[in-house]
Amino acid sequence: NAKGQRVMLSLGYSRQQGGVQKPHWQEICYRSQGFTVSDIRRGEQTVAGRPIPVTRMLARNGSRIEPVTYWLTLGPHVVKDRWHRLGHLLAMGFQGDSVEGFLVRISSFWAATEAAYALHLEFAQALVAALPPAERQRLVGAS
Repeated sequence: NAKGQRVMLSLGYSRQQGGVQKPHWQEICYRSQGFTVSDIRRGEQTVAGRPIPVTRMLARNGSRIEPVTYWLTLGPHVVKDRWHRLGHLLAMGFQGDSVEGFLVRISSFWAATEAAYALHLEFAQALVAALPPAERQRLVGAS
């Protein structure tokens, strides 16, 4: 942005929700890469006028401090935890639906975590607003 603040965006897509290619929980991913993960918070943030469940966490590896905001989608739903995800998977599977999913991860290298989380929200708003409605729904769920 004009202030020189940077964010990183990672979008992971999976056409099927089984096996190793399914979107996954970032606290596990970061730990497996040697990070210490702390201050895990689950809550909601409003993106495109829609409240969505997000997870925020602080990842550290040496001098690298990375506040992270992320969420996972499953078909038209944004899932808030493993049980919520499993419930949707089972329901959609019984209906014979093929289920796609997204991981939306926004992070930054910034020790001021609350300011970083505010920047993540600002970035998410701009990203989603720039998308056509059909694509917007894929990242923040159906209303």
